[in-house]
Amino acid sequence: MTKNIILGVLVMGILACGLLVVDSYVIDKEENTNERALKESIINKCTEYKTIGLNELTPFEWDEVYSFPPYMDKDSMSELSGIPKSHLSETYSEGTMNIIFLKDKKVVCKIIGYPKEFYLSIGDSKYEDNERLLISKLPTKDDETIVLNRYNGEKVKTIEDGNYLNEKMVGYWEKNVEEENNNEIKQKHINMVLTKDGVVKFNFFYSLYKDNTNIENLDRAGSRSSTQSFNSHSGKYMVEDDEIILKLQGDRFIMKIDFKGESSILNGEYELVKK
Repeated sequence: MTKNIILGVLVMGILACGLLVVDSYVIDKEENTNERALKESIINKCTEYKTIGLNELTPFEWDEVYSFPPYMDKDSMSELSGIPKSHLSETYSEGTMNIIFLKDKKVVCKIIGYPKEFYLSIGDSKYEDNERLLISKLPTKDDETIVLNRYNGEKVKTIEDGNYLNEKMVGYWEKNVEEENNNEIKQKHINMVLTKDGVVKFNFFYSLYKDNTNIENLDRAGSRSSTQSFNSHSGKYMVEDDEIILKLQGDRFIMKIDFKGESSILNGEYELVKK
């Protein structure tokens, strides 16, 4: 009798383990299928500089999405999201994606690491399905990655709605400056993405090298929406505030920068070229 009870317990245990394995396999299969579908959706829909809703890119149903920063432990992630630790992964490198989509508290898609097709930056928090993203980089012959950044500005107009923008203004613009003096080399990089729906995203970088050693770095980013800052002035397109004046002259943008504090090292006038 005792042997039969023990045998029954063992059989039930084996069956329970088998069900857990099958359930885990089904969940992992769904996650992988949705990850592939998301990659394909981003490649197919992110073909021009514009803003796009996160829910427009996801070809699966979800109601919550969490983005966890590097070095965050599983206990903290689970406490924040309610996701079981068995479905979580820790990351240890800056810029690593660790994004999890949920539907009815069930994991339906994970994006972890650096997929070569895209990089999705939505910050470190919980988001709903109305988040907008700015397509800030399209594939090139040297780098096929599509970069999407969270955009939390107000709703913008499109060119078709009668905005001041025109097609030749839309795209990626940049300027690189290198100054050498004795044993010092100063490098400045300025880039700007102007989207079809009128969002301007700036990035500014500065590096100082002394005796071939990098001793100082500074980076700064910002964004403006056309409905707030783009205006027509004497026939010229402008963005103007206390720190940046941007004017279109012919086929170039002229940017004047007047930052305060440590960022003032970037101050000056730059001619941005479209890439």
